[in-house]
Amino acid sequence: MYMIIDIFLTFIFRYITILREPLRRLESAFKYFHLQRRFPGLEKQTRHGTPPVVTYLTRPGYWDPRYRQPKRISDKEHFCFRNCMARDLGMKEKDYDNRTAVQEFVQGIEKEFTTVMILEYLSESLVLLKRRMCWTFHDILYTYGRSSRKQRYKRKAHVTSTMKNRFYNRNYADVMLYTRFKESLQRQIKEGGTDFRQEVMHFKRVNKDVGRYCHAKKKKRPEKIVVPKSKWSDAFSVDRPFCGRYGKSRKYWHPRLQSAYH
Repeated sequence: MYMIIDIFLTFIFRYITILREPLRRLESAFKYFHLQRRFPGLEKQTRHGTPPVVTYLTRPGYWDPRYRQPKRISDKEHFCFRNCMARDLGMKEKDYDNRTAVQEFVQGIEKEFTTVMILEYLSESLVLLKRRMCWTFHDILYTYGRSSRKQRYKRKAHVTSTMKNRFYNRNYADVMLYTRFKESLQRQIKEGGTDFRQEVMHFKRVNKDVGRYCHAKKKKRPEKIVVPKSKWSDAFSVDRPFCGRYGKSRKYWHPRLQSAYH
């Protein structure tokens, strides 16, 4: 009996995910994936100098049925325009407009997931995750990928309150998910008090120093840097091989994580 319990505890899984403000996620999808190409006629109806996402937000109910699925199965995961975060977490499309089903779905995520991070509070989310997993700062270092750093959008989307409300109504599941877990995170930050806020500030400095080291020209970059011990983390070093993996895209990490998982 004790041996069975021991084996069971060895394989306890921790489910973690990250959410983003739904409207910002849609804007990013249009910019990064050129989502307008999946809606026949949308580009033609977009005025010169206007971001295509604005044309979509003007009449989402009109454009949604006109969405054209990509042929490749692998692309279907990325090309999404409605309740995409809820979909990725397992919600069925038939339940999008069922508010009771949405509430039950959100409650289920609360029970199943150890940590739900919020992109707009990324550093705070990572520090909270670090505390729960008993990690060090080294385990939560991050940078933005090359594509994110290179994105400089000339046309800023002017989204009216009417557009926003219309979009939120059609994406009720994503809005409920984001609102619930954003409020939960804000509450945890408040409960963490001064020590938590100081740890986040210190982590941001550490993360910035590591980023500066890894993004420096190779000729000027020393073999490694050492991040000293603090009250929140053990000391660790960062070297050139680490920087070689630093900021790699999903295409690099996905097969490696997938093979490790299986």
